Amino acid sequence: MDWSDLRIFLAIAREGTLGAAARKIGQTQPTMGRRLRALETALGQTLFQRTADGFVLTDEGAAVLRHAERIEEEALALQRHASGAETQLDGMLRLSSSDWFGTVMLSPVIAAFGKRHPKVTVELLTDARLYSLPRREADLVFRIKPFSEPEVISRKLRD
Repeated sequence: MDWSDLRIFLAIAREGTLGAAARKIGQTQPTMGRRLRALETALGQTLFQRTADGFVLTDEGAAVLRHAERIEEEALALQRHASGAETQLDGMLRLSSSDWFGTVMLSPVIAAFGKRHPKVTVELLTDARLYSLPRREADLVFRIKPFSEPEVISRKLRD
């Protein structure tokens, strides 16, 4: 199994289509399809159900996703360590919540977080739309309504 095939798998899982995943990582759509088929053949599993709306993880794909994300996190940790930036967070963090919760509860927390991690850009999405974690529309979501997606890890914040 090739790590670059796992990167392609992760991009497809996060973006939902070959085209979007290809644009995200700078590959061509046919290459993405070939590499995904190679990974599925190597694992002996079908990782995605192909639908008219894009690619949806199978149960096997969801299991592979958990492992691939841990492998990715370790590879990124190694890269951070090697570059000497182990303690510096960097990048985009997209949060979703209701308008009230975002304004009243999250804003002060985000402000304090921004002071500790100035290289992180936090985008707070406060509207009625329920953003999808599996499709990577948001990184962290605060909801009153329970999640229906089986691959989402959720925790109860409070009563």
